[in-house]
Amino acid sequence: MRVNYTGTTKIDLLNDDKRTQIIIDIYDNSNQVGRLTGYFYNLWDFKNNIFEMLAYADDANWDECEILDALTMQEDIKKSLENNLIHGFVTIDRLYIFKDYRNKGYATSVIKNITHILEKMLNIGSDEFVIGLIPNPYKLKKEDKDLDLSLKNISFWDNAKKEDLIKFYSRLGFTQTKSDSAVYYYWY
Repeated sequence: MRVNYTGTTKIDLLNDDKRTQIIIDIYDNSNQVGRLTGYFYNLWDFKNNIFEMLAYADDANWDECEILDALTMQEDIKKSLENNLIHGFVTIDRLYIFKDYRNKGYATSVIKNITHILEKMLNIGSDEFVIGLIPNPYKLKKEDKDLDLSLKNISFWDNAKKEDLIKFYSRLGFTQTKSDSAVYYYWY
């Protein structure tokens, strides 16, 4: 499914067996300036079984599992899960803005609008899902129009920028989890 959203993003939702991959291409007019990627885990696909979801995430991607594990151990989230108030989790895997477009508000705009974008695309209330991420800065070995964000094209970690990235997400409302200091989350 490809959807235009306010003329500044194009969104792909790609379903696999138990999760939905989210790809948000960020545009300035007709020029692509970046991309956000992540996954949506719908608890209904796991029959509301957190352990099944964590096992699936562990097989899919270790970072996703770490994020989901930390989120499900967070006290406020745990209580809402027990009361069936949360129906899914979004893990943000990567957010990349091309060098020429950095510090111009594109990443801020996408993150500020992410709940609204996902609410419309996933057909779920913004208070019914939690967004989690690990703010790990990285560099692309090759920056081109294909915007390859796969591990083979990424040099991890640019620790000099890690504190800036943590401040960026914190300024936008993300909170550090108590069980895993590397994981941050956003929830209405």
